Amino acid sequence: MLAFLALGLGGCGFRPLYGDASGEAVIAALQDIDIPQISDRVGWRIRNYLVDRVTPTGSATRARYELAIAVAPRTEGLAVQRDATVTRYNLWVSAEFKLLDRRANRVPVMVGTSHSVAAYNSLTADYATVIAQRDAEDRAARDIANDIALRLGLFFSRQQGG
Repeated sequence: MLAFLALGLGGCGFRPLYGDASGEAVIAALQDIDIPQISDRVGWRIRNYLVDRVTPTGSATRARYELAIAVAPRTEGLAVQRDATVTRYNLWVSAEFKLLDRRANRVPVMVGTSHSVAAYNSLTADYATVIAQRDAEDRAARDIANDIALRLGLFFSRQQGG
């Protein structure tokens, strides 16, 4: 049964992103990205997750690429009680990113936008609400970082002819 599934996936054009010889070239290209600091707390979390995913051993000293990211979080009341008290919020996070080639005068070679929505409850204890909000920020940041990392991997895989 597994052999049949493997043949089926091979026939549809499926190919692992990091699983063959070109995967090493993709990993090397990802290591050649510098990810500068991002200003706000959600941006800081996105950057940290990206560094863990894209350059876990650290970026090159003189990285060829720079990943510029602009983050726009906004909070929206979702559940409102009769007394106008909001009890649930949606945190919408949008991140526009550009992969800039430093060898070509910082020309963008890849541009994209990633979005995430995370919900949290507003509780009677203020501290609990702050913790719930930060957890939502963390979940949204992780989603966006995973999306950007995957898209960067696909970009470099296609550059390698995959």
